[in-house]
Amino acid sequence: MIAFLLACGAAPSSSVQQQLAARPLQLTRHGSCRMDCRAIDRGEVERVLRVGTLDPERTRHDGACPSYAIEGRGTDGH
Repeated sequence: MIAFLLACGAAPSSSVQQQLAARPLQLTRHGSCRMDCRAIDRGEVERVLRVGTLDPERTRHDGACPSYAIEGRGTDGH
């Protein structure tokens, strides 16, 4: 299972994924390190962001910068 928390500037629901697909993926050094530790490649991240599921239980709207949790399975089934 691959999960992402995305913050700031995205709209709720499926439009989150539409907005993400319209922008180039930018990874932090920490995010790249976590991906390396879990053997997750950039293609898997892009796929989950495109076809994953928005998890409302882990999505936060409690501040000026909301965070959206998008989850999905990688190509290896995890």
